[in-house]
Amino acid sequence: MVTKWRIMLGLSKEMSEEELKINVQFIKTNYPKFTLKDIEIAINWSLQGKLGVTVEPYGTFSPLYISRILNAYGAKAEDMINDIMQRKRLESRLQAAEKTVLTYEETVTQRRNYVVWFIDKIKSENKYLGDFDNIMWDFVTKYNLIKVNEKWTAQASEFADGEILRENMDEGYAKFYDKLQFNDKKIEMKKRREMYGRYYLLKKFCDTIKNPVEWISGYEDKMLIAPPKNK
Repeated sequence: MVTKWRIMLGLSKEMSEEELKINVQFIKTNYPKFTLKDIEIAINWSLQGKLGVTVEPYGTFSPLYISRILNAYGAKAEDMINDIMQRKRLESRLQAAEKTVLTYEETVTQRRNYVVWFIDKIKSENKYLGDFDNIMWDFVTKYNLIKVNEKWTAQASEFADGEILRENMDEGYAKFYDKLQFNDKKIEMKKRREMYGRYYLLKKFCDTIKNPVEWISGYEDKMLIAPPKNK
């Protein structure tokens, strides 16, 4: 794997047997939890510029270069895992809430809290939030709260195209799309493009909200959740 990595970097100078042993031992000693698959992904991501760092070997394949790439990969992988775990925790809370019998007032309070959470989250991060996206979009469009102009629409389209391109370059998404039939792939791509475009518009809208708590408190309970028929 080390030899393949060096070749992929375009380093023409042959590496001695001693240098190879030093590099391999360095990886084994300092990154014992990394599998060959981890290292392969780290190599691909570094070559594709996905690690967020610019590191050049400058003609020498050394432990210094290796450590910078693997450290960047480890940090990115950890961020991805934390993001997945956070989404799972939110999903668990939503599922638990669905199983719990709440009063109408409790349900509305919960909805308000989730709206505040969503606004804060989408304003502070550039990651798609799918857990609450549909509910928020339905709310702002139902009451015509979001005013979409031509500039926002064009930017949303450009953003969606960029996200789809990023997915096509990602190994995980590529494997997923490869398993789909041609028509199913077209449908899925269309759905995801709309999803990312909608996310961008929601982000632009939420950026205009200075105080989420104050903003959502300005809307009646019945606008957030339809009251029971007996109320």
